[in-house]
This record gives sequence, C-alpha cells and structure tokens, in this order.
Amino acid sequence: MLQRQPHNALAVSPVRSRHILNSIPTVIYVLAITAKGFPSQWVSDSVKRILGYEVDEALAPDWWIDCLHPDDKGAAVEKTSILMTRGHLVQEYRFRSKDGHYLWMQDEASLLRDADGQPKEIVGFWTNITERKQAEEQAARAREQEAEIGFKIQQTLLLDQPPSDFPGARVAALTIPSERISGDFYDFFRHVDKCIDVIVGDVMGKGIPAALLGAASKSTFIQALSEITALSDRGTLPKPEEIVTLAHAKMVRQLISLESFVTVSYARFDLERCQVELVDCGHMPVIHYRHRTGTCATLKGSHVPLGVSEGEIYEQITEPFEPDDVFVFYSDGITEAQNSSGEFFGISRLAECVRLNNRLDAWQLITKIRTSVVAFSNSETFADDLTCVVIKIEERKLPLARSEIEIPSDLGELARARAFVWDFCQGIPGGALSEDGTEKLDLAVNEALSNIMNHAYRGRTDQRILIGAEAWPDCVILRLHHLGEPFDPSAVPPPVFNGSRENGFGVYMIRQLVDEVRYLRDERGRNCVLLVKQRNSM
Repeated sequence: MLQRQPHNALAVSPVRSRHILNSIPTVIYVLAITAKGFPSQWVSDSVKRILGYEVDEALAPDWWIDCLHPDDKGAAVEKTSILMTRGHLVQEYRFRSKDGHYLWMQDEASLLRDADGQPKEIVGFWTNITERKQAEEQAARAREQEAEIGFKIQQTLLLDQPPSDFPGARVAALTIPSERISGDFYDFFRHVDKCIDVIVGDVMGKGIPAALLGAASKSTFIQALSEITALSDRGTLPKPEEIVTLAHAKMVRQLISLESFVTVSYARFDLERCQVELVDCGHMPVIHYRHRTGTCATLKGSHVPLGVSEGEIYEQITEPFEPDDVFVFYSDGITEAQNSSGEFFGISRLAECVRLNNRLDAWQLITKIRTSVVAFSNSETFADDLTCVVIKIEERKLPLARSEIEIPSDLGELARARAFVWDFCQGIPGGALSEDGTEKLDLAVNEALSNIMNHAYRGRTDQRILIGAEAWPDCVILRLHHLGEPFDPSAVPPPVFNGSRENGFGVYMIRQLVDEVRYLRDERGRNCVLLVKQRNSM
C-alpha cells in the first residue's frame, strides 16, 4: 500500500523506481480517502516540468481543485463519487499551469482498496494532451469551414430562384439543409412566356464533392440546352429528351470514373399546349394532383440515373394538365424522413398532404409539406436535405401590353427612359393609365434609375439597364434589370427630416409615388427593382 513519506518518497519504491516515475511525461498523483475529503498524499516531480508547480505547492490542500478551469470543476470533482462505484475513470479537463495558461490534461484514475476491501486511496495519471486537443479543434474548425463553403456552394450554385411572374404557373422552391452538405439542386429555364423547364436533381453522396458535382451537373444541362438550341431551326426548342441525352453523354464517363451518379427530373411545362414533358432519370416520382378528380397520381419513367449506363438513351413521357393542377418534385430527404418508430414519411403521406392542401398557393404548400415532415419526425433536423419544388397551374393570363428598352447607365439617358414610360402608359390597349398615375410612375422610374446609375453602378456609364413594362387590367408593372451592386429599396431606412442624415429620401419618394416597390433576382441572376402602379390609383 502506498503511504506518504517525508521528502515526497514512496516507502515501497526504491530510489531507482522513484527516478523513473518522476522522469516520465506524466504527472502521477496519490489522493488519500478520508472522512473530510481527498487530500494529496504524493505527486511526482514531473508536476514542475509539465505544469510549473513545485511539489510542495501541488501537495497543498485543494490545490488541484483550485487549478481546474471553472467550466470543468463540476465534472472533475464528481469523479470521486463515480470512482467509488466504477473503480476506474478517464476524464479530460483544462488545468491552469503556473504561468497562468490552461493545458488540456487527461486524468486516468483508479481506486485502491485495503485488505478489507475498503476504499483507501486514489492513484491517477495526468497526461498533457494539449497538442492533441489543439489538433482536434483545428480539424473541427476545418470541418466547419468546409461546411460553410459547401453551404455557400448550395446557395449560390445549386439553388436558383424560381420565376415569380410566369403566366399560367406559380413556382416555389425550397431546400432545408441537413447537418451535412449534399448535392441537391434545382434550376429553371424560361422560354419566353410559353414554356418553363424545371430541373430537380440529387447527386449521390454528401459533402463538398457532391455539391461540386451538383454545380457541374447544372452547368452541363445549360451547355446542352445552348448547344442544341444553336443548331436548331430558329425558334425551335430542343426537346427535353434531347437535352438530357446530350447532358448525360457529356457527363457519363466522368461520373463513372468518380463512382458517382445523379438522379434528375427534367420537366418542361408547355402553357400553350397544357402539357408537361418529363424525362425521369432515376429520381423520385413526381406527384401530380389532378383538380378535376381530386386525386394524386405519380409520374415516373424507367431510366437509370445519369452516370450509370454509358449507352443510355433517354426518352420523355407526356402528361396533360389543367388549371389548379399541382406538380410536386422532391428529394428522398422528404420521403425517407423517419419517426421514432423507424417509419418513413413515404410517398403516400406526401401525396395525401398535397391532396388535402391543394388550394394553397405554391409557397404555402411547400411550407405545409415542411411542417408535416417536421411533425411526423418530431425533429427540425434531418439526415438528408429536404428539397421540394411546387408548380401550381393557373388560368393563363397574358398582359394587355408588354414592351422593353435597354439604356446605358448614363444620367443623360433618363429623358429617353421617361419618354418610354409615357409612351407605354398612354398607349395601353383598352385604356391608358391616368395622366396623374403616369406622371407618378415616371418620377419613380426616374429616381430608381438614378439610384442604380449612381450607386449600383457607382457612376459608370458603360453599363446597361433593361427597362421592362407590362400592363395588366388592374396595374402597370415596371422592372429595372441591372448587373450592378444589389440595391434593395426595402432595406433602406426611412429618411430623417431633421437633417441629421441625408440618405433615404429618394427611396422614400419612390414609395410615395407607386403602390409597391420590391427587389428581386430575376431568372438570369440580374438585380431587379420592381415598381407597381395600380390602374385605379390616382
């Protein structure tokens, strides 16, 4: 049995053994077990080399408790009660050295009993693991940075904003990220106001590699669409099956070499013919809610994902639709969400959710799907991303008139822009916008264009601004598209009229002149300031 002796010696240890104990890179200690506590009996000389304390200091009452990091004291002190039950315990905590720095120490302690089996002493080893903990923290920071990069890749390269004003269809899209980065992606190609292509895909795997493959996949589809369009007769759109087949041919060998694949749904919604052309590449079945029958069906092809078979030729299927029909594209993160019993949310529950909530608009329906999955799984976090795209078909309404003009970002062009506004508003078929309404819209456009030229383009006169105008039965809409710095009027604080701040007056004036001011990103990634003037507003 170890007992404390003068000069910090162990009675049972010869001089040589003591020398060995004191020279190893670990602090060895012995605590007595008494009715009053656990006083230090013995500590090795290495306490000075590792922590900077003299042996006499380390043998002072409560020394080791006083040196613990405040956040670690509770767990470290509790070890004594755990030891009485388990007999052995390994912990990690921060310990203050003599120079005031905290070191990470691994404490491995064992309970020693006397001949009668009663707890007698605690023998432990403090090992300095600071370098290991620092390496672990550095690795954790690297993983966190990787996750942040992956998140940015997802937001900027994988998830495009759906068009907000496509005649005959309302489109909404949402991805709820999981704790891991994934390769879910979606994109939208608008073909004037007749057709809109929707691509929803999922790359096998997780992390930044999957996100990068997702970005590459999107890029390949854009290339395929551009190349076939360039070779087609003027005005002829390439078929979805042609686009997918070419994109697959471009990607397949690389995907096979990377031992990866991509599931894709490529759908073209033709609002003139009232039909959707779908190419399914091993993706989740599309849910089609039919308003006429009040039922849901699933659309699914028989093709394998991109990157599985080099010789695959993809073919499309065609499905008619009517106003108030709903189409839902989604990733397996939704259907494979599990509850506490291990059940999957599944396609049937998703279809029933769509059927019961078919009257909601596209964005509200996506929100309802999300809340249903959260309620089912009883969790706000998931093992995989939850990606969902909803297309809700509406009566196709076209504007009474539409026109556009492109001007340089030169203040000298404001007169031409104002003339365009007046000519358009006064020439609307079936009735011009009132002169008062036209004048207010004209002034608002003039102020917004000045802001774009002076602030978004910082005074550069070699840039371009596209002005688009639409007349509807109830309103006139002006869109100002530019590639300068983002400018969101809603984020500008109201002006201060006491002269303490100069900015904000231009945006304030625009808000007073029109009925709605919004900032958005259009389908080409441009900044867009949208101005709405009601036709019955004076």
